[in-house]
Amino acid sequence: MSRPGRLPLVPLRDEASRRHMRDQLEVLTALIDGPSFDPLFRTGDEIVIPADHPVYRWRCLVADCARVRSTSGELCSVHHQAWMAAKRAGEYASLKWPHLGL
Repeated sequence: MSRPGRLPLVPLRDEASRRHMRDQLEVLTALIDGPSFDPLFRTGDEIVIPADHPVYRWRCLVADCARVRSTSGELCSVHHQAWMAAKRAGEYASLKWPHLGL
């Protein structure tokens, strides 16, 4: 018996179902091989996204910081806290992050 909210897994027994699944797989393969699909996702089993990827960037923007940026902005939590403390104190000049325009 299946758990509430879950559909039971039904094996594909008839040829029409198998053919439909193969057709869907062929369409997916054609889309992945298309020119608009990001080559980043065409690699082997493991997808490695570079820290400075133009769309999926994950690294803090402060130079030489290897931390992951927070979900709310471009800085890691440590640099975000430093930025907020300097902002509250009115000490923007004490932050030396020129490549951020700060």
